[in-house]
Amino acid sequence: MLLLAGTGLSLVCALVAALSPAFRSGAITFVLVSLLALPSFLLTLPAQEFFREIAFHRLAKRAEPLVAAIRACEVRHGLVPPDLLALVPDFLDEIPGTGMPNCPSFQYRAGRPTPESPLCWSLEVECSRGYVNWDRFVYSPIDAGLDPSYAPVTRLGDWIYWHE
Repeated sequence: MLLLAGTGLSLVCALVAALSPAFRSGAITFVLVSLLALPSFLLTLPAQEFFREIAFHRLAKRAEPLVAAIRACEVRHGLVPPDLLALVPDFLDEIPGTGMPNCPSFQYRAGRPTPESPLCWSLEVECSRGYVNWDRFVYSPIDAGLDPSYAPVTRLGDWIYWHE
């Protein structure tokens, strides 16, 4: 959205520059090229979302051994591990990455079990889109209390994608 606003501002500046004879030909060329490029940019937005969703499905698949290791640790010790490093080497050879270059690691949050929440842990991947954005991809063994009034959410299997 920010890119679209920047493009609109650039077009307005180019149109103003076109009023000056010294900048007219360059400004008109810029406006024409921008107007031709804008529809193709807008048409790629749905494709970007489609491929982003595929990437998150793959991320969830890559996280399956990590989730299984956390659960196995909990069964063996009666408690969730305090951090992901506690899983190595008994449950995992190494902590896997997400496979996504712009959000390469998992954040693990472990809390104290309570009668209301005996499985108090979650895996998260901060997945910003490159600008001021706090999207998160979250796995929690219990329902994470989806509140659509807080932020739009999308379920992808056992994971929740929180749209900021």
